Amino acid sequence: MLLALIETPEAMEAYVLRAQGQDDANRRAHRCIEAVQEGSRLATGRGWLS
Repeated sequence: MLLALIETPEAMEAYVLRAQGQDDANRRAHRCIEAVQEGSRLATGRGWLS
């Protein structure tokens, strides 16, 4: 689940830093971006950001 990545900024950073090479780092960074976007959509949909 992508949302698990964004529990804390430190968890997200650690996830990206565990990358094995540039391609993996890019993939992990992209997944983090997707997780933040999904979290934002979820929060907006539930009215948490109103």
